[in-house]
Amino acid sequence: MDKKSIKIKAILADHWEAFVAEGYPIRSVVFKNVNKVITSGDPSIGHALYYCEHCNKFKPVAFTCKSRFCNSCGAKYTQDRAESISSKLIRCTHRHIVFTIPEELRIFFIRDRSLLHLLFKACADTIFNYFFKLNKSENFKPGFISTLHTFGRDLKWNPHIHALISKGGTGNITPWRPVKHFDYSFLRKVMTTTVKMSCFGTHFYFYKISNFCTNTICHINIVVSGRASSFAVTAVFA
Repeated sequence: MDKKSIKIKAILADHWEAFVAEGYPIRSVVFKNVNKVITSGDPSIGHALYYCEHCNKFKPVAFTCKSRFCNSCGAKYTQDRAESISSKLIRCTHRHIVFTIPEELRIFFIRDRSLLHLLFKACADTIFNYFFKLNKSENFKPGFISTLHTFGRDLKWNPHIHALISKGGTGNITPWRPVKHFDYSFLRKVMTTTVKMSCFGTHFYFYKISNFCTNTICHINIVVSGRASSFAVTAVFA
């Protein structure tokens, strides 16, 4: 049995042109990054030349692609990014929550990807609203980090937000209030409203989405790490 590893770069180099010929709609940024991966490490594209005075030999070191799409360069980027983010976190326990949107709505986000950044606003509004409701005069503010994923485990289009939220917040008077419990029913209700208003309230899709969802049952899912089950809500977008 051949135990030689197969690299993604080799798979793309061998099959990318055939895949493109199938006629699938591909964004220009995808072409750009795939080309970076295929040519990564090619000395003809660019390299640094090192000289050893002891053995009188030159050693060329090819430049890498520096693309996050590359499984090699992307891994380095992920590690550096994780270290940078972890150094900025509040020293407390955090809760990992995943905010997803109804499958029926995902088509609007793939048709107009400019809507994706509004998911961050919807999640931020939901989190701030929840902490504000804890004590309106204190107006507690948590610390949180949000990351967008545009696909699920099955690699199908599924835009969702991963949020790492501090289990506590600072208030106008109280330096720190711990939060041991998150009301997921409240989060689902607020997220349902903010997704509709943030993403479609001032957009021409608002009219389409309102008509579509008036008599349609949709789901806003909130998945909490460390729990055996996911929390789903059935909500009518009216």
